[in-house]
Amino acid sequence: MYQQFAAVVDESGKKRIFRRIRVHVKKETRDGDKEIFIITNLPEDSVSSLKIAELYRDRWTIETAFQHLAQYLNSEINTLRYPRAALFGFCVALVPCMAMSVIKASLADVHGTEVI
Repeated sequence: MYQQFAAVVDESGKKRIFRRIRVHVKKETRDGDKEIFIITNLPEDSVSSLKIAELYRDRWTIETAFQHLAQYLNSEINTLRYPRAALFGFCVALVPCMAMSVIKASLADVHGTEVI
């Protein structure tokens, strides 16, 4: 793991400090990358680079769950043009997704994650 700092000045002249964290991954990403870069404005004295990398890895678990939700449960319905209808459709699709997660976790606990 490696980090570097970058200063960015916005259009109003305010200077902001960011950290770019480079993480070498053991297993290549879906795109074949052997390292990932994370840009954050979290201060170094309050959050370590290692903690940021761990949280970022957990983020992809959530992203994958939403991808499965959209793909398998058709949660993104194009005909729902109104925000409330789209939100309702998403929430309706989210309920079976949570139920499926509980079922998969239970099965994995009994039979092991390799089988599931």
